[in-house]
Amino acid sequence: MPILVNVTSVDPEISYDKSCSISAGEHEFITHDSCTAYEFAMQRKGVFVDHRVEIGNYIQKGDATNELVEKLRTELKKSTFAKRGIKDDYDAALRAEERRRKTSK
Repeated sequence: MPILVNVTSVDPEISYDKSCSISAGEHEFITHDSCTAYEFAMQRKGVFVDHRVEIGNYIQKGDATNELVEKLRTELKKSTFAKRGIKDDYDAALRAEERRRKTSK
């Protein structure tokens, strides 16, 4: 199940999760220095995301680079704001992927 994370522009006047900063231009959607608000991360089925795109709640943009995806994954584990359940589910997904790799060889 996908993990959705909020990316928000950094306001120096407001405290924010500094575990994953994203620079303007690091993705076409990111036009200001931003951060990932892991405290608002949630899991939703893929159909949830697809439906939100269809009705215009979410705007589909280009894929993130492998480097940005890896950064988001790595920093999720380090964030003190991410909920334990999100981290546990992410770990379970990694273990399942590793098992799939081993059995497909």
